[in-house]
Amino acid sequence: MEVALHIQDAQNQTSHHWGRLQSLGNEPDGEPLSRLINKDLQNRNRTEACGNRNPGAGESCDEYPFASTRQGAALEGKNDYSWRNINENHNSKEGSLRRAWYNAYRVMDWDNFWVRVCSSHNDINCINDE
Repeated sequence: MEVALHIQDAQNQTSHHWGRLQSLGNEPDGEPLSRLINKDLQNRNRTEACGNRNPGAGESCDEYPFASTRQGAALEGKNDYSWRNINENHNSKEGSLRRAWYNAYRVMDWDNFWVRVCSSHNDINCINDE
């Protein structure tokens, strides 16, 4: 839940509303995110957003836009990103799920995508009938 809340807050508070869709429907309401596969640039994004943060015990720094996007904190998102210390297990789980999603949907380098924050697994706006 902490990850979803952070993404939602970041989408609303960054000036470009990175990756945000309208609350109803699938119309973009912000600038798209684009996949970044270069590990060195991902690390630069992560370091820029989280390098000087001091997470408490059981926490890790979460950044949005994701380090795995060209909109990350060291690239297009410079000075237009968000970070938050959150539960490290939740943060790790979200990262694993997102990597699996990239692979399952064949999201390649430079491919654009948006992120919808769902209130629950049964949220009617998030059900995918594929």
